[in-house]
Amino acid sequence: MRRWAPAIAGVAAALVIAAGTAGCGPPTPPGRTAAWRDDIAYLAQKLPQVHVGGLDGVTRSQWNAAADQLEARVPRLNDSQIIQGLERIIALLHDDETYLDGGPVGPVYPMALQWIGSGLYVVGAPPGNPGLLGARIIAVGGHALSQILAALRPLVDYQDQGVLAAAEVNDLIQANTLKLLGFASSTLRADFTVQLVGATATTTVALDSRTADTLPWAIKAAQVSDFRHYFPRQLETLTALGSANLSLPPLPLYEQNLTEPYWMTVLPGGDVYLKYNECLDTSGFAKVAANAIAAVRSHPGSVLIVDLRNNPGGYTAPFQALIEGIRADPQLDRPGRVIALVNQLTYSSATLDANALRVEAKATLIGEAPEDPIDEYGNSGHVLRLPFKDINVNYTTKIVNPSKAALAIPDIPVAPTLQEVIDGQDPVLQLALSYNRPSGSQP
Repeated sequence: MRRWAPAIAGVAAALVIAAGTAGCGPPTPPGRTAAWRDDIAYLAQKLPQVHVGGLDGVTRSQWNAAADQLEARVPRLNDSQIIQGLERIIALLHDDETYLDGGPVGPVYPMALQWIGSGLYVVGAPPGNPGLLGARIIAVGGHALSQILAALRPLVDYQDQGVLAAAEVNDLIQANTLKLLGFASSTLRADFTVQLVGATATTTVALDSRTADTLPWAIKAAQVSDFRHYFPRQLETLTALGSANLSLPPLPLYEQNLTEPYWMTVLPGGDVYLKYNECLDTSGFAKVAANAIAAVRSHPGSVLIVDLRNNPGGYTAPFQALIEGIRADPQLDRPGRVIALVNQLTYSSATLDANALRVEAKATLIGEAPEDPIDEYGNSGHVLRLPFKDINVNYTTKIVNPSKAALAIPDIPVAPTLQEVIDGQDPVLQLALSYNRPSGSQP
């Protein structure tokens, strides 16, 4: 790997490009090669200097070898393949909040997938294919799912297995990714082999991709989450704008009111349900939290259910308003009065918030393990810009869980079955409504 030297490398690249392109249109291959190699060298040198963990998790020799190998292959790769190579290098850090900004949204196969147990299932069927709802993904382009996942794994910057699983859900519908890895011959169409609900044999269905300009929900999905590998990461993101025309199961309560970052309601029987969809750096949540606490006080024997499922994180500070409100009331600050719900898409600061409810407010956690229980790194959003190709790499500058202890693991694990998902049932909320209730409350 060449050591990046801006005064020399930049000028040299500019001279090569100028000599090869004056009056001739696009840069010549030598100019392109020099520019990409300089960007790779810049990333390899600068990212360890600004990333809070440096090269924690990978040795310097491994890091440099990965950069050297990519530099050597530049002349034989197209731009998308080189960007994919940069992702492989960044993934060596195993920090899911340090990632390469992939730029504009590419074509996707319009369906929603979800891991249920050990299987990957269609929970939002493509337009014109309602029979795929509940189907299990077996292969793509004739390649077994296990083979595809093995090829995807080195591209994902993850520390927790839940982060990897969420990225797999995303990448399996990315037309560019499937083609780059050789699992589809085109970005326009791919063959998905599935096992339909109730069938023993498999079926292969050819699906056409859709571009972002024909799917407004895709653009929204990219805005909802700060993280490259979570587009489109959630079923509610697909349905919130209603433009994908997916065939969907009935939506349980926690996937309703999707355009609201947080909301509350009093359930039949007096229990208070507070849905926390997104951790925004605003004062709005404090008002909703105060209303929720007031509602619990006005319904003796009720419980406060704080639902953090599918929350992609953001800022932790606003959540303290809820913690402080609970701790200020002796009737609430005791076991049995507060229940928090988490699942495989509770992420980042939402994981920290769920853990704070248990530690600081005596809450009981119910559901599935969060996406990132370790959640070691934080304070993302700082950008390293590669100078020649103008690509952004977002990186973290803070350790938020130095002990690497698993956070927000449910006290009572509950995961919906495929049939419950298809039927729109919510066993997690149902258990919360009946578990360890204070004296005098109604189920």
